[in-house]
Amino acid sequence: MNKFVHGLLIIISVGAFACNGQQEPATSNKKPGTKEVQHTKVVDYLSIDYPVQNRLYTLGDTIHLAWDRRQDADSSEIQMDGKRIDIIAGNAQSFILSTQGTGVGSHWVRIVSYYADAKESDDLQFKLTSDIIPQQYTCKVVNSYPHDPAAYTQGLFVHEDQLYEGTGQYGESSLRKVDIATGDVLESLSMPPKYFGEGIAAYQDKIIQLTWRSKVGFVYDRESFQLLQKVKYPTDGWGITYDGTHLLMSDGTATLFFLDPGYFGEVKRQEVWNHEGPIDMLNELEYVDGLIYANVWQTASIIVIEPETGRVLKEIDCSKLVPNKYRGDRDNVLNGIAYKADDQTFLLTGKRWSTLYEVRFEERN
Repeated sequence: MNKFVHGLLIIISVGAFACNGQQEPATSNKKPGTKEVQHTKVVDYLSIDYPVQNRLYTLGDTIHLAWDRRQDADSSEIQMDGKRIDIIAGNAQSFILSTQGTGVGSHWVRIVSYYADAKESDDLQFKLTSDIIPQQYTCKVVNSYPHDPAAYTQGLFVHEDQLYEGTGQYGESSLRKVDIATGDVLESLSMPPKYFGEGIAAYQDKIIQLTWRSKVGFVYDRESFQLLQKVKYPTDGWGITYDGTHLLMSDGTATLFFLDPGYFGEVKRQEVWNHEGPIDMLNELEYVDGLIYANVWQTASIIVIEPETGRVLKEIDCSKLVPNKYRGDRDNVLNGIAYKADDQTFLLTGKRWSTLYEVRFEERN
């Protein structure tokens, strides 16, 4: 789907830069009395000989690296994304890098050559698209229920046949317990007016609710809605879900953040790409059977993501669910994904929609 592609660049850069664009410290194993040389401006030291420089790289490609340095190296160390992957003895000037088993998106390679009197290192950054074309799916409605048309839906989940909903907008944000069949709000907690509520997720006997730009999340007791603690994070908060080990959070970019649920610290991150490029505007998330279902903000589509690699496996067209009065609307869009495990169906709605849909996803013929 071309509408998901927001630009693709293959970036070859020299200097110490990590895949998130932040400066990365060089590995230091310097022997006493030696000097260290960090190349930062000359692009000829490290390059890609094959595939052709600056072409579009794909997950699974074999990349031939070459570098031009002094001829008296004792050894060279190959690093990828901050991890050592090989050490080559002697005066090596090339290496064959496999991208199998990695993920899509940004990667960086560092070559460190060790000499008797010095150490030289150079970095190269590249990006990988997915090696598959996503399967195309549509929504089959199996039931529909009333939904509060004033609710600016930001997040949904089902726990023990009970629907929980997080809503947004300054002065209107809330956490709700909702009767699925009637749409009645059984319990509600309003957020302070200065917060714009975002996604929600169940974790153990708690509910975690994000806020948009305040970089603060709230942890509640699931039964009483009592506030237990506040947590902080360094980005916008958009969607959140729990995979049984990590909290997975989106921030409106193409990046998923894997967080430790105990202290909310970042464990790792993974970009999300299809075969054409990155999928920006990732929003509400739902983790189901090892896969991540994600709303793409301002579209009527849901994508299905392989969390280990960031590949988009499926794209689900939900446009037929959009109310007529909101077709073409860039605000009151599809948002909210909840999985009913007992029925193996999904509950979907949108911002200020008057209907909650129960659907199954079917492959497009």
